[in-house]
Amino acid sequence: MTGLPGSTAWRDRAVQAWHALDEAGIASTRSGLVVRQPGRRRREPLWPFSQVLHATVAVAAYDDDAQARLDGLWSALEDYRRGDGYAERPRLRTRYYDDDAWIALAALADGSAPCRDLAARVLRFLRTGVRDDGGVLWVEGGATRNACSTGGVGLVAARLPDEPGSREIAEGALAFLLRLRDSDGLVADHLRADGTVDPRIFTYNQGLLVGLLHELGRTDDALEHARRTASAFDADRLWQHPPAFTAILVRELVPVLHAHPDRGLSAYVEAYLDRVWTDARDPRVGLLTAGGIGRYDDGVLLDHAALVTAMAALAGPRAAVG
Repeated sequence: MTGLPGSTAWRDRAVQAWHALDEAGIASTRSGLVVRQPGRRRREPLWPFSQVLHATVAVAAYDDDAQARLDGLWSALEDYRRGDGYAERPRLRTRYYDDDAWIALAALADGSAPCRDLAARVLRFLRTGVRDDGGVLWVEGGATRNACSTGGVGLVAARLPDEPGSREIAEGALAFLLRLRDSDGLVADHLRADGTVDPRIFTYNQGLLVGLLHELGRTDDALEHARRTASAFDADRLWQHPPAFTAILVRELVPVLHAHPDRGLSAYVEAYLDRVWTDARDPRVGLLTAGGIGRYDDGVLLDHAALVTAMAALAGPRAAVG
């Protein structure tokens, strides 16, 4: 795209942003690596940890420092371990199906044999949240079936095609997400226990549907849904939306655009991330938190780490998107 960076520049930006993440939130202790917010002592919950892990996996392919951190992060993950899955925090028992799906997806992105085994083991836990209608519980013992948990588990299953029953899980998840669409064709947030729908619209749920459609061979439908999402989230609305959500949309969309280029969607993705770099980057510390960009919560690691993965998606061999 004229005036926008090429894949080498996106790689350099992803590396710089990862180093800012490393400086801000990944610390070495006597017992190993920990992930925590700047100025805080308590370790991060599994959801932000999973995105720091995703970012490090994504950048490790072309940065030695990230590669050196990766083994330590996989070891740190074991502090969250509970059975086949992982708890919200170390020493706690509560397990969220979407959190565990993000971990499994990071392992599959890593691609090593041990990580693939880890993802297959986590899938054993994720199966316990699948309901008869294809939806997946948000939290163990809960009642709501959420788009994020359903889409995440569906993607894990689709990317582990040799695991027994994985195709059925993925197809059931897809059917549930399609039923959860509103009158504008966008995926709503979740189905409550009483059968009513929480109608809120978030970009990551749209990205999960895009990714799942693509994984199951429905790429034309994936592109159609991506265009629908881009139409609903213009530049201003996208800027105010939590980057952690939008980055998941980007990293699921980029492989689709590699297989089936669409210049309009490519420009949409790249313009957003270019604005992130030029307007949201804090020149003092390199974190992508300035310029009035949206926030998920009062921390900085989750949104920043997720944006690293989005930039890295444009930097890799799958980044030829237009």
